[in-house]
Amino acid sequence: MKTKLILIFALCVCSGYVSAQTKPASNYVVTTTNDTIKCELKGTRKYMPLNSTDKKFIKITPDKISDIFNAKDSITYSAVSKPNALDSTYLQRHEHGKLNLYEEENTSYSGGGMYGGVGTFNSTTKWYISKNNAPIVQLKSNTIFNNGSQGKRKNIFMEMIADDPALLEEFKKTDSFSFKVLRDFVHRYNIDMAGK
Repeated sequence: MKTKLILIFALCVCSGYVSAQTKPASNYVVTTTNDTIKCELKGTRKYMPLNSTDKKFIKITPDKISDIFNAKDSITYSAVSKPNALDSTYLQRHEHGKLNLYEEENTSYSGGGMYGGVGTFNSTTKWYISKNNAPIVQLKSNTIFNNGSQGKRKNIFMEMIADDPALLEEFKKTDSFSFKVLRDFVHRYNIDMAGK
């Protein structure tokens, strides 16, 4: 029994040492000229290169920075132009490849009104997709306001994966149009189309 306890203690110490030696991934930004800069981040608003001598944060703008990677959350944000928007904005990118899948989440507060009622927070999520870096198209939302009917949005998605006939046929047989299902199909499509 004593030998087992010593062995367990030794394993714990060794695993703690190994995990202490592993450095977390670094934050970085990717410029519009495809340079990658490791940096400190202030959300998606500012960055400071790790080798900065003046220790000043630089404003992040879509005309200079195309992607932001936050190592803490392992999230990539990409500069995209939403439909009918004048300026680009940063959206969370879930999948990257021939097809890119993005998410936008907005939270708003509606007050309790003049009679002292309790206000509520409302959260809306929209998912967008683009193929070969074409303009993004809204594919799904958790509200009743979507980009047309579900049938129309399914057709948009099927057109995007039509060059992978086996995957397209599998999608046609799928009853669900959930975000999880869509993300899985986008991921598999990107694997199938890698290098094509």
